[in-house]
Amino acid sequence: MATYVLVGRRHRQAHNAEWFIAVGGMALLLPATGLRYGFDWQLVAAYGSFTLALLAVTLIDLRTQHIPLLITVPGTLAGLVLGWWVLPSGFGLSLVGLIFGGGVLIAATVVEAARSKEVGGGDWKLSAMIGAFLGWPGIIAALVFTGVFGVAGALLLKRWGGAGGPQALGPWLSAGAVAAMLIG
Repeated sequence: MATYVLVGRRHRQAHNAEWFIAVGGMALLLPATGLRYGFDWQLVAAYGSFTLALLAVTLIDLRTQHIPLLITVPGTLAGLVLGWWVLPSGFGLSLVGLIFGGGVLIAATVVEAARSKEVGGGDWKLSAMIGAFLGWPGIIAALVFTGVFGVAGALLLKRWGGAGGPQALGPWLSAGAVAAMLIG
């Protein structure tokens, strides 16, 4: 019984920490987005909603190891539409970014599945959504940042005694996308 109570308490503390990080992150990211894009309300609204979607994906993927289609499919369509009307990448780069971003992770998913690894399909859909918002140059930068953040995160988790098993890719993809969006 004591173990159950301790595990429950740790779970609540982890949950509270996730929300604290999420709210704190948004409190920093929205003004940073405004600064980056000159407080153009259309770009701030577009990239702000993109960032909120990435935040939701991060929290859900950390908790469930699942990236919901309910976020990625409408997000991908929104990225294409906003690319056509608002985003600096334009529709053409958004479409190529969607194809490239989704294609790279589909290939990785196929390779991992062939190696008998358990791989979900949400990561490639998230990468396609990121490509739709950032265009092909942005998705390349996001994937590079994802690798950097993923390696750094894995080393930190190992250093702090974290689990050695598979980690959710969604949070690292989201962090890479935000870095690419803000650095440009």
